Amino acid sequence: MKYVTDRLLTSSTASAVNMPDSRCTVPHRSTAGSVVPCRSPIQSPRPAVAASRETATNAARVNVFSMARRFAVAGRGFPSHRGDHRRTDDFIAAAGPATHVRASAAYDDGTPMASPAPVPPPVVLVTCGDPAGVGPELVAAAWTVAPHARARLRVVADAPTLANVLARRGLPVPRLTPVHSGDPRPSGPADLLVIEPGGDGIDPAAIPDGVVSAAGGSAAARAVEVAAAAALAGTAAAIVTGPLHKEALHAAGYGVPGHTELLARACGLADDAASMMLWLPGRAEAPHGLGVVHVTLHEPLARAVARLSVDGIVAAGRRLREGLTHLVGREPRLAVAALNPHGGEGGLFGDEEPRIMVPAVDRLASEGGNVRGPLPADTLFVRAMAGEFDGIVALYHDQGHIPVKLLGLHRAVNVTLGLPLVRTSVAHGTAFDLVGTGRADPTGLVSAIDAAVRLAMARRIRAASGPSF
Repeated sequence: MKYVTDRLLTSSTASAVNMPDSRCTVPHRSTAGSVVPCRSPIQSPRPAVAASRETATNAARVNVFSMARRFAVAGRGFPSHRGDHRRTDDFIAAAGPATHVRASAAYDDGTPMASPAPVPPPVVLVTCGDPAGVGPELVAAAWTVAPHARARLRVVADAPTLANVLARRGLPVPRLTPVHSGDPRPSGPADLLVIEPGGDGIDPAAIPDGVVSAAGGSAAARAVEVAAAAALAGTAAAIVTGPLHKEALHAAGYGVPGHTELLARACGLADDAASMMLWLPGRAEAPHGLGVVHVTLHEPLARAVARLSVDGIVAAGRRLREGLTHLVGREPRLAVAALNPHGGEGGLFGDEEPRIMVPAVDRLASEGGNVRGPLPADTLFVRAMAGEFDGIVALYHDQGHIPVKLLGLHRAVNVTLGLPLVRTSVAHGTAFDLVGTGRADPTGLVSAIDAAVRLAMARRIRAASGPSF
């Protein structure tokens, strides 16, 4: 008997992975605690009654997901019928024409078992950010090239305001189709599906282009709150946010530094419960990609340095390790940046490295992390982009942001870690100076949507697989 996983996750070409029972080599633990070869319940002889057939079908489904999770945790690829191994992120990340998760099985005589129903692509909600900035333009442009085959996309926005903003800038206005949060329909490039955020109506005239306004800040924050509520309620798998303006946010009465803290509070958590990870997707000259998590974020530099602690660095390292595991599909190689020039030169330029950073690195390593540091920040990013590291723990905002934006401003993605939801965003701001010029680049938003889909699918795998053995 054999069982087949058809489009276990997503793939740029719809492919199946055949796994004869003779090739099933994933070990599990027996009741006595010893490691034995994998013998799935579906490898037993053909059941004599229909009830056993249904049981075997369910076992096949569970076994497929359990193996996917075990291979992901082990950092190995999922085995194919040729005995080779694809990296876990290949089947998590790649695009496919009809994303679903389906397992099917057949008995020894070829009689097919009943297949479970296809699982539709995840729902991903996109916000425009501040309507006075380039966010609406980016959303409209990204919608036409977004991965609709891999996700059911919706834009959370006030439809009349979105149409008005695009029209007054002389840009094409797509066909806007209102939907509610539970609408199951797929998305596509022709119709832009819009979820109205509700609340008080928005007067587009109160949000002039390229100008800070309370109305713009309120519209941006309200869309984020609605999207986060949908994700927490389970009607959306991920949210992707456009750029907001922090001054406008404060003008609207939101006393938060930015998106990260706004989302943390929406989840009922403290501001420091979440971390920002900047993710620079790989490309031809650096295919491995790079993730950066900050120990401190939106605060004055003097305060940030004073607040550095062993616990803070360890928490950032743990989140970076977890986040990158889902993006690179294996144990990530991490580095912790030093604070002082040349890494402190043995205490000549400061004692923070031996006093704070070395103990933090030691603790992360003791937990099983592949981590080095503290390493001088002036050469660390060069080494990472050459392929030595997958992720860097940066100690403060500009230590991480400046190099990432120099390396790839328009394709970098902001990923929020530490929250009970998936959130990604562009890594740039509202770009008031580019509003209506036609020069706003949607690459970062498309990358953010792609990363959100990858992370949502990774969560789906974990939820479906159950505990590993």
